[in-house]
Amino acid sequence: MTMNPIHLIQLTDLHLCETPGDILRSGVNTDEALSALLKQIVAQKQQPDLLVVTGDLVQQPVAAVYERLQHYFSMLSSPVYALCGNHDVPAMASRLLNQGNVNYCGDLLLEKWHLIFLNSSQTDRVDGELSASELLRLEQLLTHSAAQHAMIFLHHPPLKIHSQWMDRIRLKNSEALFAVIDHYPQVRAVVFGHIHQQFESTRGEIRLIGTPATSVQFEPGTDQMVLDALPPAYRSIELYHDGAFNTFIEWLQ
Repeated sequence: MTMNPIHLIQLTDLHLCETPGDILRSGVNTDEALSALLKQIVAQKQQPDLLVVTGDLVQQPVAAVYERLQHYFSMLSSPVYALCGNHDVPAMASRLLNQGNVNYCGDLLLEKWHLIFLNSSQTDRVDGELSASELLRLEQLLTHSAAQHAMIFLHHPPLKIHSQWMDRIRLKNSEALFAVIDHYPQVRAVVFGHIHQQFESTRGEIRLIGTPATSVQFEPGTDQMVLDALPPAYRSIELYHDGAFNTFIEWLQ
């Protein structure tokens, strides 16, 4: 008998503004875009087992915006795991997004899978870095994990994506990340946001996966920021018990 896969949804780069309905310079109403995507998710015949939100939750890091985001997520039946990006303040996010069905960072065992959520945000920096304590936490989780497979989530890309301006603000200590995960063959993928575009590469057997934003998209392969006309989106991921997984982008309809 075939076992049903675990169904995850990744949302990233929400960029909720301080005032509901405010519009980014790109012309996108980020509250409206997020609300429409959440309605699209809720309308699915089968609800996801989990939502993972990989940073840049807000555009302006003030308490009222995190509280509004908590309200959005509280209307979902699925648990939510949120982590921070360069626009966020981890101390504020961890306090305001850690109640009800919403969890901040941490990790989660789901059947044969171990999902690990890392904080790559640094105070007053656009690029990312994993602290020594975060790298140690990752190593300890992988060492003692009872799961056969692992998937790691963070905000910043741990590799160049061939857009010069974005490559300057990626994860700065990616080699330290790979120095840990290269020792653990159960790691199947590293999934990230920040880049506002679809991306996939590999490092050995590990898939490195970037996801479009729920807000605005950037054109790939550019020397400076260029807006793309693609709509808001999220990523669906189906995890199988043998360590395989399928993933695809769902664009706003």
